[in-house]
Amino acid sequence: DLSPFPVDDPMPFPDREELREKLKSRLLADCARGYVLALLGSSGCGKSSLLQKGLLGADPAVVRKPVPVALRPSDITARPDATPLLKFLSALADHVEPTIGAVPGLRSPAGGRLSDKIDNAIVALDAALGRDNFNLLLGIDQFEEILDEASLETEQKRGLPGSWWQVLHFMGRAAQRESIWIAVTLESQRRGHLEAMALEKRTGLRLSLVNVNFEPSGVSDFVLHVAHHRGLPLSRPLAEAIGQMVEQYEKGRPRSADGETTSSFLPLLSLWLHRLFVKFRERRRRSDGMLDAFERSVDEIDVSDMEHHGIEMKLDSLVSELVEDAWDAAAELYQGPRIVNDPRSFYAYVRKIASESTAGQQLVARWAGQASFDDAEFIRVIEANDFHNIPE
Repeated sequence: DLSPFPVDDPMPFPDREELREKLKSRLLADCARGYVLALLGSSGCGKSSLLQKGLLGADPAVVRKPVPVALRPSDITARPDATPLLKFLSALADHVEPTIGAVPGLRSPAGGRLSDKIDNAIVALDAALGRDNFNLLLGIDQFEEILDEASLETEQKRGLPGSWWQVLHFMGRAAQRESIWIAVTLESQRRGHLEAMALEKRTGLRLSLVNVNFEPSGVSDFVLHVAHHRGLPLSRPLAEAIGQMVEQYEKGRPRSADGETTSSFLPLLSLWLHRLFVKFRERRRRSDGMLDAFERSVDEIDVSDMEHHGIEMKLDSLVSELVEDAWDAAAELYQGPRIVNDPRSFYAYVRKIASESTAGQQLVARWAGQASFDDAEFIRVIEANDFHNIPE
């Protein structure tokens, strides 16, 4: 299972203890100064797990009487509320109210101007938390998706109720409250994009960036730690050989101008380790770990066992295998024509798909930017089967 650890996952967090302690210290220090802590790293490096299980679900808790809330942009966009800000506030209220009680001023903040609504929502939330001295631990996973939405908006739209910039304004102001602690995850490749948006100048939102990439140099100890807690007796030489396997894989990968890869090796390594664990599951130790030194040395899985069991010490071959499996799965998908019986449902589906990718968001922005092509026109084109009029 490659899904991230949720806040309340009963499974112990796999190693990275030093980094987790560092993140806790940074959260306390940076958020106390009104900053939002941003976990910066490549895709798949474990940002979501570190945010949810490592920070929000930390035991012992990072702050006194915490109310941990983990949100993703998809949780927000799926809501029926009229604007991104109201969607965000409604999602937040759903998570905090079971613990701190109803906060009506959060769901429907009073005020004529947008800035007043944002301030009043924060005041209502802060007051509700303060009734019993609660602290909100708010984690926003995949924060870059909110940045993508905001960056696609025109300068004129940024001050309107339907703008994603209002969510950023809320975060910037909420981070100034002593009872509200905010952390986000952010793809490392978005760093330049982040600087271009000038968030602090435009919204007051200040980010404190911390690199959480998983480095190949830590693989050997990580593998030994995970194997030990799962009862699989790996030898130190095998763990070091696995580390060298990862380093060799990383050397051959394309990198950006600043030397970074687009994704982490960690998911691929996890799949490789899963196969290793399955292959040698009969050699897992008893739960009490009671083995003498002789039994331990005989029982250990070593590099020689890899060749004996036909396990290739390469990640590249696993990539090739996954690609072949993907092609086989794609070949089984329906390839025939799709019949549109309900144009409005089809349009809603297109909007949903478009909102889930940067390319899709740019497409929607391009539609909206054409004076002669609005939502109603799009539906008319579908109803008339006049598909050649749809912009490329």
